[in-house]
Amino acid sequence: MFKKALLAVVLINLVSLVSCGSDSQSEADSLAPIFFSTWDPTATVTPKPTQTPTPTVVPTQTPTPSPTSTATPVPTSTPTSIMLSTPLSKKQNISNQSQASQSGSELILDNMRAAMALIGSYRYELLGEASLDAGGIPIGVPISVQGAVEASAAESSFETSVMGLPILIEAVQEGSNFYVKDSFTGVWEKSSHHSIGLITSDFWSLGGKDVLDLPYKLNAPGGNLLDSGRHTFVLSDGSGSQIFLDLLGAADSSTPFLLDDLNVTLEIESETYRVSKIETQFTIVEGGRFFSESLGMSGLYELGSAKIQFQVSFSHYDAVFDIKIPNLP
Repeated sequence: MFKKALLAVVLINLVSLVSCGSDSQSEADSLAPIFFSTWDPTATVTPKPTQTPTPTVVPTQTPTPSPTSTATPVPTSTPTSIMLSTPLSKKQNISNQSQASQSGSELILDNMRAAMALIGSYRYELLGEASLDAGGIPIGVPISVQGAVEASAAESSFETSVMGLPILIEAVQEGSNFYVKDSFTGVWEKSSHHSIGLITSDFWSLGGKDVLDLPYKLNAPGGNLLDSGRHTFVLSDGSGSQIFLDLLGAADSSTPFLLDDLNVTLEIESETYRVSKIETQFTIVEGGRFFSESLGMSGLYELGSAKIQFQVSFSHYDAVFDIKIPNLP
């Protein structure tokens, strides 16, 4: 009896196992082939080795030898390239500096002419010396002038001596009227023209303008400005012009005087562009006639040439001066 019961249990278990296998097979068959297309129930699972990363062999940067510069020689720069990349030659630098200096010089001179055209008053001092040729014997004539200009009025005091004879000439201008004091009597007299030593009130708009328009060139550009605060110009062509006699107040002659060996240095204030000094030297061919007419000494007429050098300094621009006009009846 016991055996029968045990057999019945075994049979029941077998039936259950068969049924479960059939169901599992049906379920597997119903799944999409993608899940089991490669599955083999009978296959023995072979464990895959752990993915120990196999290092990718990266070739060390042993650079493939590049062609060195010697393989394909690079041609040296052509002369044109060298000229563009290297400093200018000494000759070119001098040329460029000369052009820049010339341009700057013209600007300074233009500013000076504009400034001097606007001045209303100033004081001046002239110091110099003349040497008259008396048949090969030089006769020295010292020259000293003090003067002032204000608006249409001007005054001067001219001092010199000829062969030991002292001479003092004082003059005054008021508009078109000129007055001269007799050095012996001390009496003022009216004159038809201005006297030696007097720079007239319209000088910078007449003869002075001509002085400024001469062909000057800058002397030692850059150097003198740092030292003195002034621009220095020199007359570049050495031409002769009697307009410099206007600075002596002695160009008023019926027959013009001829000048030789003219040298002029012009100083201009760097801030205001006003003339601060004029230095000049020249030779008057008819020096005897010049001093005879200027000093009123007829005995000098037959003397020969006269070498003159002087400097005139200008100061106290736009100041007020007490210029006294003679009160003549």
